[in-house]
Amino acid sequence: MPNALPLPDDLVELHRATTAAELAVGEYCATVQAHRRELHPDDVIARAPWDEEETAELGQLRDAYLEATLAVRAHPLWELARVEACHAQTWQALIDALKEPAAA
Repeated sequence: MPNALPLPDDLVELHRATTAAELAVGEYCATVQAHRRELHPDDVIARAPWDEEETAELGQLRDAYLEATLAVRAHPLWELARVEACHAQTWQALIDALKEPAAA
């Protein structure tokens, strides 16, 4: 089985930004849902629709996540990983790199 390619720092930072953007989407959804539960504690139907401002903010957060994700996927390392037949191993190494504490 081939080994993962060494991960450039910029790719790790791009992936870290992607993870942060994904977390921001989830946190925003949880915040809006909690607020809606406060407004309508006993009415699931009334708290379901989001207003235009909430929807716009969620759209911006999703766009930021998509942009970050595409930046990771566009990194030139992936073409080399495909050529070297170690794309899966390199992808796993990138995922594992975020589990390690950030360098100080």
